[in-house]
This record gives sequence, C-alpha cells and structure tokens, in this order.
Amino acid sequence: MLRVASATGDCVFLMQRSGFDAICVERQDGDYTIKTLTGGIGGATPLGLGTGSLAILSALPSAERQAVLAHNGPRIKKLGGQPPLELKMAGIRAQGFVYEKSTTLLPGIGSLALPITTKRGTPIASLGIGAIEPRLDQTRLHVALELLRQEVACIEAGLARSHAVAAHA
Repeated sequence: MLRVASATGDCVFLMQRSGFDAICVERQDGDYTIKTLTGGIGGATPLGLGTGSLAILSALPSAERQAVLAHNGPRIKKLGGQPPLELKMAGIRAQGFVYEKSTTLLPGIGSLALPITTKRGTPIASLGIGAIEPRLDQTRLHVALELLRQEVACIEAGLARSHAVAAHA
C-alpha cells in the first residue's frame, strides 16, 4: 500500500469482506487525501456500494452474489446508491477491476479497485485507489491499474505460500 500511495500520491484502501459488508482494514494516504464512503479504517459499507466492495462482490459465485444483493439492496438504496445489476457485475468480472466516477454519493471522486482472492478464487478483500476525478484520467488510470495488479499478485502469492506452509505443518 505504501508503494502504491507513494507512486500515485493518492489514497490506497484495503477492504476486507465481513458478511454482507466490506470493512476498511487499512488506508494509506498519499499527498491527496479524499473523503470516502467508509470514513476510514474500521468503516463499513454494504457489499455492492463503492468500488472496493464491488470488486469483492463481483468475484463471488453467482448465487452468493445474488443473495448478498437481495440482502443489501434496501441498505444501498437507503444510503443513496443503486444496487448493481448483474450486467455490471459481469462487466467487472470480465475486466477484472472496478473503475467508477462518483456523481451522487461523493461527487468528483474517482476510484479503482481489484479483488484479492484465495488460490481457489474466493474473494476475501480488495485493494483500491481513491482520488479526485481529474487525477484518474486515462493515462494515470492505466498506471494505477498496473500498480494495483502487481500488488494484488504479490498479496495472492503470499496467501498461497502461507496456506502451503500451514498445510505442511
């Protein structure tokens, strides 16, 4: 997270799944601090609201994703958002990341997130960047996406190693 925040100057977030929510378990501010839906470390958002939670949600099996959305739909609407449609989830799954420009909940904020999965493909967390929208133009978006992909690959490799060590213990 320090590497990404240092390279981009933007806020980096690690969100972890907790039941029907995504919890911000770590935040690393760059030079450009922003307001977020979670409000900071320990803050929660329903799965389906915000890029970090969308990244986690998109990687869930279809039946589980639909159950989560059935539960969270009213919560998301109450918070002023719209539950994502299955078509959107399919698009996120296909591209492997979520990128959004907020127009309602946090106007002027752009964010990008990727799911972090176990060796079996189970989503457990997401790693993302939040920035003022002009800082995530197409050029910077591609750079940030590549940085996040590298870090997610390192995290997932570390998870696989730790599971292999635990299995042999």
